[in-house]
Amino acid sequence: MVSNHVLSLRSMTSYKHSLICLYIESNSEYFTADRWAQMLAEPKYQPLYVESAVKNAAYGVRTTPQNKPQYILEIERTLIDRTLVFAKEFVAQNETFTGLDTTAPQKLELRDQLTHFSQNVHEPHDVVHGKFRLAFSGKTPGGTHKDDMIMCLGIGLHYSRQLRANPKFAEMAVRNGWHY
Repeated sequence: MVSNHVLSLRSMTSYKHSLICLYIESNSEYFTADRWAQMLAEPKYQPLYVESAVKNAAYGVRTTPQNKPQYILEIERTLIDRTLVFAKEFVAQNETFTGLDTTAPQKLELRDQLTHFSQNVHEPHDVVHGKFRLAFSGKTPGGTHKDDMIMCLGIGLHYSRQLRANPKFAEMAVRNGWHY
């Protein structure tokens, strides 16, 4: 699915030579993310960058309770700054639609997930000695609401900001003629 999505982007004039950055979720093990990085190393997918967010340089990013606040902060910052926009040509699940189409199912789903996403405080059984826990989620019991798009958005915003601030990446981008 990821490789087909990248090829769909490469077939579009707007994205034919764009740098594509992938942030693959990898909570339990890094095998899957490493495998994607190897598979996408072929020239037909390039230029492409796969995030390595762990000390041993294995590929993948984590969505643990400790990391989620960083991702949510990036979404909040982007919404407050009013810099979140859909691309003119948007590709989702191998479907292309214009960013101006307000009835596109993907846009409606993103809006729904944003509406239901919240911070929940879990009170400990022993409020005197226990710790209160914060959790971020848009999921509801029974699966009527999901939060996958919100988590992807937060991960993408967070790691893209870090990547653009990295002097080594900037040097590599200039050397390769990437526009980022």
